[in-house]
Amino acid sequence: MPKEENRFKKYNMLLNVFLVATLFLSIGYAQIVGDPLEVEGTATAYEHEGVYVSGVNYSSSSHAHVDASSTKQRVGATVVSRVVLDNDSSASITYQVTVTNDTQSKYIYVGPAVSENFYSNPNIGYSVSGINVGDILDPNDTKTFDLTYSLATPGGGVTSDLDAYINFGFRELYPVTYVNIQGSGYPEYVVKYRASDSQPIELNVDFGANAPTDLEITGVDSGTLYTLGTDYT
Repeated sequence: MPKEENRFKKYNMLLNVFLVATLFLSIGYAQIVGDPLEVEGTATAYEHEGVYVSGVNYSSSSHAHVDASSTKQRVGATVVSRVVLDNDSSASITYQVTVTNDTQSKYIYVGPAVSENFYSNPNIGYSVSGINVGDILDPNDTKTFDLTYSLATPGGGVTSDLDAYINFGFRELYPVTYVNIQGSGYPEYVVKYRASDSQPIELNVDFGANAPTDLEITGVDSGTLYTLGTDYT
């Protein structure tokens, strides 16, 4: 009997060890295969320089495929659009676009621009309303306007698609300072254009009808290359 009792105690001890080990393994396994953290959706961050598109919202449409169409910021003051319109004379879709000047400089609106390489269907035109060429966007200010796509020549009874990039032209302003000049009608700024804008290289300044009869400009040599951020007289 003592031998059988000892044997029973050994078996009982082994059984307890097995149960305890199984318990720890079960707890560990539950920790390993627990529900993982799920992150849904995507986000893209752009580096902002000067004026940038800070918001785009659908506004209204007529004979347009709203779900298949979208307009959103691409980078800076440029938006990318996907437009799907029916072949109807009143087909259009409108978005509200908000731009933000996140700088300490004033910017002027010089009008939108597109490249033929990034505008797939010339039969769909676009227009911008609520902002005018020459409007000033002050530092840390915003401006909201409408971007509308519409069908130029309907016909054929099929939908018409467009993929396009549109840049809303905002250019930084250089302030102009006057010393010992009397009168009015003098320019307040000149516009800083980029080489890609294909703007004239001459700086034409209109001093207005009330400018002095005798006006002398000194310190400006023909062919001078002016450096950004440098003061000149």
